[in-house]
Amino acid sequence: MNFRAVGEVQVIVISLTLEACHVPAFDPEDRMIFMINSRPKVGVTRAQLIAHLTKTLDPATWDLIRNGILSSVFYKVGVEPGLFAVLSAPTIEQAQAIVDGSAQRQEVFDLEIVPIKQFPHFD
Repeated sequence: MNFRAVGEVQVIVISLTLEACHVPAFDPEDRMIFMINSRPKVGVTRAQLIAHLTKTLDPATWDLIRNGILSSVFYKVGVEPGLFAVLSAPTIEQAQAIVDGSAQRQEVFDLEIVPIKQFPHFD
């Protein structure tokens, strides 16, 4: 996932593709929501993280955003730069496949995938 400055706006870059992940189409009503949270890999410097986060957005990432699969993408701007996003998929395995489809993003980050809900239903 990368960012690039556009005026005073930061644009996030995520290199994910549905085709590369072989993710089948799914009914929006039959989905789970996942939090994607980055952690820098050991030994990666802050400067390397920032350089990685400021690359140009991959067109395939826009497809995920346009299709409502990837949403609510934010970046962490503190001492430890990174990203946070919300991903929709039918299963955690398919969420993992989408995340694994981007080797570029995983060069500097380990990504945690956590199932989330809007309400405290712990089933």
